[in-house]
Amino acid sequence: MQITASAFHTGVMGMQAGQRRIDEAAVQLAGATATPQVADQGQLQQAGNLEALTTYLLQLDAGRQQVELAAKAVKTADETMGTLIDTRA
Repeated sequence: MQITASAFHTGVMGMQAGQRRIDEAAVQLAGATATPQVADQGQLQQAGNLEALTTYLLQLDAGRQQVELAAKAVKTADETMGTLIDTRA
């Protein structure tokens, strides 16, 4: 009986991709201006700044979700493998 680790591999690759996405978004977020510049009337001078911060935060959350889903795939593969081993033993 040949058992391949493709489900494990796919899950780990998904976790690594999610972590890269989180890392990139964190670097972008850290590089963005954290405090908005305020004009005389109390409005943002750069409306794009708030938009960029929101985008980076959404990318962070998407990366987190990607890692969580990939971890669930690895867990399911592990449980399935355990069931197969218990059945064959």
